[in-house]
Amino acid sequence: MTVATSFWWESKNKGTLKETKLSTLKKNYIEVQTFYSGISTGTEALVGSQSVSQSLEKNMACNYMEGSFSLPIKYGYCLSGKVKSGEFEGRNVFLMHPHQDKVHAHPNEVTFLPKELPLKRAILIPNLETAINAVWDGNIQVGYKVAIVGGGTIGLLIANLIKDIPGVEVEIIEKNENKRTLISELQWNLSVSDGAQLKKESFDLSFHTSGNPQGLQTAIDLIGYESKVIELSWYGERESTLRLGESFHYNRKTIQCSQVSFVSSSVHSKFNYKRRMNLVLMLLKNPSLEKLITNEVSFKSLPEFMENLSKANNNQFLTRVRYPSCID
Repeated sequence: MTVATSFWWESKNKGTLKETKLSTLKKNYIEVQTFYSGISTGTEALVGSQSVSQSLEKNMACNYMEGSFSLPIKYGYCLSGKVKSGEFEGRNVFLMHPHQDKVHAHPNEVTFLPKELPLKRAILIPNLETAINAVWDGNIQVGYKVAIVGGGTIGLLIANLIKDIPGVEVEIIEKNENKRTLISELQWNLSVSDGAQLKKESFDLSFHTSGNPQGLQTAIDLIGYESKVIELSWYGERESTLRLGESFHYNRKTIQCSQVSFVSSSVHSKFNYKRRMNLVLMLLKNPSLEKLITNEVSFKSLPEFMENLSKANNNQFLTRVRYPSCID
């Protein structure tokens, strides 16, 4: 029997590494040695702080999860690694799975990666999926002025997808000075500011990705007549207070939720899962996207990092977890 090590939220904001016994490798299954896993900072902080509403627990359950949201729980985002046994030995794969150093999975549950896509970049797959769906939801037209409130990984992936549409102007609103510096260092020709000098109702569309309810208010205030906000933030049990007594009703503004579980109806019949994933893999061959991974922690130090997740500063983009087996 194979013994794996996985990350668990043992109690509120307290994480640990625990041994997990993997059953004997089933027929046609593969064993994956993890090289990297990705952290979804907002979601995992809410899980670790027991801030998942009971009504959403079924929707929030992830593949290979163990335990419950009342804690302890084995919960996580995604990982990439190499197949160690079975028919596909030696292939690089991506899998939605909690943080764990070895995994048994059916080949239908993994995504086989092209050689041009390194494992260390593959953990951006879910983020890019989310960004693509948000762009579809936004239905951006030539010449649009677009505001992105929140200069994190998702916001910047959206910006990267739309910045070269003819005539489109993109403004990223980010309060954190260090993040504004990082955005400038990307050299993607993106306009970024703290938003203080921007004129209200001067944008045709806004995306909200900051995770802060105040950011949603900014996204509402920046759009004009019959324009919409694409909301990508998730708040758990936190309340969001908005001021809708100004121009929200008069100018027929719309707030539309976007997340990757449900694909925009405008493309649903055209892009099945396989076609969407092929698009993601093709776009991720762009090495410049790896600049959005600005922090790396070792698997051994993951509990300490996760315990400070809810208190972590907002000075980075995506954090990657590196495993001892990594030779990528």
